[in-house]
Amino acid sequence: MLFTFSIVLFLLSLFFLKDLFLIISSFILITAFFSMVCAVVFHLIKKNWKTAIALILPPIIFFAVVCQFGFLLYLIIEGRHDEFTDELVIPKNISISQPLEEMDSSKISSGLHLYKSVQPGIYRYVYVDKNLSDGKIFLKAFEITKNQPLSAERLRSKSLIEIRPGDSIFQFENDFTIYEGDWGYPYAARFEVWHESPNNVTRKIADRNFIIEGWQR
Repeated sequence: MLFTFSIVLFLLSLFFLKDLFLIISSFILITAFFSMVCAVVFHLIKKNWKTAIALILPPIIFFAVVCQFGFLLYLIIEGRHDEFTDELVIPKNISISQPLEEMDSSKISSGLHLYKSVQPGIYRYVYVDKNLSDGKIFLKAFEITKNQPLSAERLRSKSLIEIRPGDSIFQFENDFTIYEGDWGYPYAARFEVWHESPNNVTRKIADRNFIIEGWQR
């Protein structure tokens, strides 16, 4: 049972909260392994050969099946690799930030900030500005070396935030997804914050470079 549960958590780590699930599954797997070894040794000492074989054989078979399944899953994931990042190089002569793991709202300075979400390629952006006028703000994103727009059709609507008259909020945040690229293939992107006034006049109010990954579909 413990072996099965640990394998399920390991498979979940391939798609969600990989660090957390991987740690938990590893701990459970190690615990199950040592429990099985102790039980097998006990029955070997007692010369209960059939019981010892019955204890050790199912996990071995189960492990072999899971390895085959995992290998096939790996081939499927690798076979779906997005070639977007194949020829991209992250520049070394410009300032580039990494998206942060966790948000501490009490320590966020003015400007644009990016935070990791539930999966690579899914992010939360936070924009802090005490002088923002009424209207809307939204994001535009570009791969830095080729200036290629990223998720242009979806990013505006997904990142859009309305600023209503009389708002006393200076911190604005929303979630969005970048579809270009794959997990494990980072590249450099420039994110721009744009403001649209009530009379539809748009202007760029901030930008910042980040190393990101695309969401693997």
